[in-house]
Amino acid sequence: MTNSIVLNLINIANRFGLVVRRHQKAGHYADFLATLRPVETEHPLIRIGGEGDGGYLVPDDLDGIEACFSPGVDKIALFEEDMIARGMRVFQIDASVEESPLKHERNQFERKFLGIVSRNHFITLDDWVKEKAGATSGDLLLQMDIEGAEWLTLAQVSEETLKRFRVIVPVAQRSLIDSQACLGPASCA
Repeated sequence: MTNSIVLNLINIANRFGLVVRRHQKAGHYADFLATLRPVETEHPLIRIGGEGDGGYLVPDDLDGIEACFSPGVDKIALFEEDMIARGMRVFQIDASVEESPLKHERNQFERKFLGIVSRNHFITLDDWVKEKAGATSGDLLLQMDIEGAEWLTLAQVSEETLKRFRVIVPVAQRSLIDSQACLGPASCA
């Protein structure tokens, strides 16, 4: 295809709130993930959330974190419940579910996907943090399980927003990374 045809297709897709991007070969992601290693800090790891799905190991450095941003909502919200019990506000988004299972005054749920552009039912991490945490200067926590779109989201977020998060808990979806298929709604639309 010529560049002008490709640009026209991209412009048409953008008018419908879609983002077109070239997929990397599965080996590209596997090579990147192979370079990741745990980093030992002065903080021991503690388990937050359930014993199975919805539970995560995080550094015991949560005191003073003012809010938890948690894209990707499931039938349980044990991690988010623990964050509320620690005094944090919780912000959840997921357009694939009707509502959050977590009913609490410090939890806000919106039917949106985390994406690489803010349009229609998508919002970027930068815009979401700006909208919810605004000009506050307190530390934040990011826990994201968005079916493989974690990496694309983190790749496009600004350094300014990224520095706001004292703790980041991404979930690696190895089975999705190994496939040549789309990496989830936030990276496909």
